[in-house]
Amino acid sequence: MAMLIGDKLCTVGMSKDIWNQMEALGYPGEQFPNETPDQYEIRKTQIKAMCHAIATGVVNHIKDNAEVDTIVTTTVIHPSCNAGGVHPTGAGNGSGHGDGGSAIS
Repeated sequence: MAMLIGDKLCTVGMSKDIWNQMEALGYPGEQFPNETPDQYEIRKTQIKAMCHAIATGVVNHIKDNAEVDTIVTTTVIHPSCNAGGVHPTGAGNGSGHGDGGSAIS
């Protein structure tokens, strides 16, 4: 899993996901009646900075503290290969006939 923090403008990564959630919850909302357009933009920028700070903390915490307990791998053998994964021509694994994947839990 890629752990992408994103940017301070909240255009990519976890920063954007948090910003999108904040907007879904109604933040920053509409401009207040006593708020100038510049003040509204500053408020939005401050909320985006908070979203970026949260994303930074979460990603760094996970990267610093995550532990891998089990690694599970699977390999799909091309139909033309025998049970040992060897191609009839003798090319064997690594000839592009196996399609492996892995999962970490």
